Amino acid sequence: MSSRSRTGAGASSSRSRGARDNDDIGGSSRNDRDYDNGSRNDRYDDDESPRYKSSSRRNEDDLGYGGVSSTKKIFGGRNNTSRNGSRDDDGGDNNEDNEYSYSAAPRKGAGSHGNGGFSSNSRSENYDSPRRARGGGQDMEMSNTGRNGGEEKWENEEYDSKSYGSDLEYGDDDDGVVKKPSMLEKFCCCCCPKSKKGRIICGAVVFVVLAVLGVVLYLYIPRFPQIKVNSINLSSLASGSAFTFTTPNNNGNLNEMTIGMGLSMSVATFNPNLYGLQVDKIDLIAYMMVNTTYVNNPLLVTPLTGLSSLLSLVTASGSPPNASSIPSGYTPSTSPQIGTAEQGSIYFPSNAWVNYTMIFNLNFTPDPYVGLLKDPAVEEIADACGITSRYKPAGRPMKIHYDATSTVSVLKPLGYAPSISNDISISCPVTSDQIDSVVAAVESGSDPVSALQSVLSGSG
Repeated sequence: MSSRSRTGAGASSSRSRGARDNDDIGGSSRNDRDYDNGSRNDRYDDDESPRYKSSSRRNEDDLGYGGVSSTKKIFGGRNNTSRNGSRDDDGGDNNEDNEYSYSAAPRKGAGSHGNGGFSSNSRSENYDSPRRARGGGQDMEMSNTGRNGGEEKWENEEYDSKSYGSDLEYGDDDDGVVKKPSMLEKFCCCCCPKSKKGRIICGAVVFVVLAVLGVVLYLYIPRFPQIKVNSINLSSLASGSAFTFTTPNNNGNLNEMTIGMGLSMSVATFNPNLYGLQVDKIDLIAYMMVNTTYVNNPLLVTPLTGLSSLLSLVTASGSPPNASSIPSGYTPSTSPQIGTAEQGSIYFPSNAWVNYTMIFNLNFTPDPYVGLLKDPAVEEIADACGITSRYKPAGRPMKIHYDATSTVSVLKPLGYAPSISNDISISCPVTSDQIDSVVAAVESGSDPVSALQSVLSGSG
């Protein structure tokens, strides 16, 4: 950086005429120039003048000392000589045509930004020294009139871009630097309000809309009706028309026998929705829930294999179809499927119970690995009917678990079918007299399937 020198006929180097020392920066005193009394400090250098360096560096962050100003008024009615050297009619210097001007009075209040500095009608830039300006991409030489009438000239100085980095950009107003967008403005959508009040209002509106939407969805999204099986009607069993017994190809193998039974169920359904619901179909699947506390306890229940006459009868009819390929450690299911039920299209009014009847179709085949006498479901039926019970009174209710799945018209496009599960207890589907009749028929020489058909299906 080249140092600044001053020339001029009116230059004075005497400190006795009111000049201020370079190190005195307090109050209204000035280091190098005072346009109120015209005094100048004749000898200083940029490297020896801490005030100008501090004020110049402060210019980058604060518009107070030596800052850039867009005002055209300079303290004392005196403006620096403009680029074209024109003057006002009242004798003041005119710098309105000059892109960059230096305030001759850096006194607080002199300019719109405190202690003066560069004055410009357009965007301005900071430089290493407050005594030089740059316009049109070229350095300019500034001149001022000293106290003694001489002209002070300041030589061109080289701009030190390394010291201050890139030039700062200022807005067209007098209040400061152009603000960078905040993080909220960067990452939020363009419609997001920028003011705090606007953001609060926007957030409140969004919250209200979401709350209303949530309430509407809660009230109007279809909910599955409650389905309850009140009872299974066993009155048809007395006539013997409920059961069917079949074997593959009529081979008579009791281990492959399929037991069928049609029963009517009394069902009630409650629709909890605020509107009526049309259900296209209800499918129900039933499972026998084996009470292993009884069935697996030889003190409470006699195993079917312990009944010698029955064992020999079943063994003579054939063996389980998959007995030769039973997996190691295999255990038969204690909750096998025993039947299904189906209900066609039905309408359920809002918040009301509807009673109707479903036909339950029992369809059961013993486990193919263990056969009839070791199947847990058969053992459960035998104990519930009192055939193998050792406790008194013999027999107990059986528990049936069911899963009901509905097909609702409004939910079809979504591929969603609501389901519900519940349990029901039923008594033994056959009477003790029917069981005695079957045993008597077998003992008289009839095959077991024919005896069952004769007694329980009413064909005999």
